[in-house]
This record gives sequence, structure tokens and C-alpha cells, in this order.
Amino acid sequence: MKIDIDRTQDGRMTISSTPNQYDGYPSPSRFHLECSIKNLSPDRAAVASALLFGRWVGSSLEFDDPISPLVAASIANYLPLSTITSSPIDLEPRAIPGGSRRLALGFRESRSVVHYPPDYAAGVSTLLSESSAEISGSILSMHSSIVGSNAIAFAPDLDAISLGLHPHLAVAVLLSEDLGIGSIFIPSNGDKFDESTARAANLLSAVRLGLFGSYA
Repeated sequence: MKIDIDRTQDGRMTISSTPNQYDGYPSPSRFHLECSIKNLSPDRAAVASALLFGRWVGSSLEFDDPISPLVAASIANYLPLSTITSSPIDLEPRAIPGGSRRLALGFRESRSVVHYPPDYAAGVSTLLSESSAEISGSILSMHSSIVGSNAIAFAPDLDAISLGLHPHLAVAVLLSEDLGIGSIFIPSNGDKFDESTARAANLLSAVRLGLFGSYA
């Protein structure tokens, strides 16, 4: 699957997928984010793309920019088929920007169900990943943000919250450098994740982002 990342003149981002003969066919095939992004490393862009399109990939992922061997291996471990490869690979060591802020992530699970982030607390930013059908544009600050996208369209039609979470994690990853995020907190009963969320946590750790299920 070929992944292409484009920006509009005002900085808004779209991530498009072009499947090959071994892939499934995502519907929709394009992710759009209703806000501008200034800073985004190729490794974090690749992780966000895997969170969005990974369940349709059957053989390989091809990105516009080279990614690190660690992220390529982490994507392979995250995806259902461990034989999947990513390219191109950048063998020159590059530092991934680190952040210190904690982010409490809320998201729309369905038209009628929204998991709101908790109220702002010292040192914790909040982000509500909303449907672009409900909000046009975005409101961004270091403390509280609401961002519209079509992430909800990439969630599988299942009841498990964890499976519907991954596209909204992609939104948080895409914004992480601009917001200075180092760890992400999600709706969960503690830090004991199911298999799907644990794989996502391992993927995020490859790009210096922690995933947690409580404020403890």
C-alpha cells in the first residue's frame, strides 16, 4: 500500500492510500485533518498512517519519506501480518523530537457516543478528536483542543472501544510535536490493555510517545 501525505496551502493535512493487489480497500481511502500542522517527523507520520490504514495492509507499506529501522520493525509488529515490510528505510540516525506534556485524549466513538477527556489539570492537555461532520475546523491551544477529522470512518464496525480508538490515536500522534506531547492518556480501566491497545502502545513507544490508561 502506497501512503501519500499532502498539505493544503493553509497547512491542513490529508493522508491517502493506494492499495496494491495484496491489500484490502479502505473506505474512505483518504484521511483528512481539519487543522494545520507545522512540525511532523517522517517516523511519526508513518506511525499515524499505520494506525489509520494498517488493518487493510496485506504485504507492504511505502511512504514518501524514509523512516527509521526501529519504526519499520515496530509497524511490522503492530500489524496483524508480521511479514509486512515498510520502505524506504533511513539508516542515518535521526532524533525524534521529545515532549514533556501529558495529553488526555477523548474521541467520538459513534454518532451518539462521545468519550470526553477529563477536565483540565495542571500539566495535562486535553484533546477531543471530533468528527468533521460535527465540527468544521479546529480549536487548538496548549491546554485544551478540539480537532475535526474523518477518523471515525476508519474505526471497525465493532463494539470494542479499543479497536475504534486507533484512528483517534493517529490524530494525537499527528499533533504531538506541535503540542509538545510526551504521553497520551486514554479512556481505560487502568493500564492493563487488551491485545489491540497493547500493540498500539508498543508502536507509539518507537516514536517516544507513552500510552496510558489512567492518571495514576
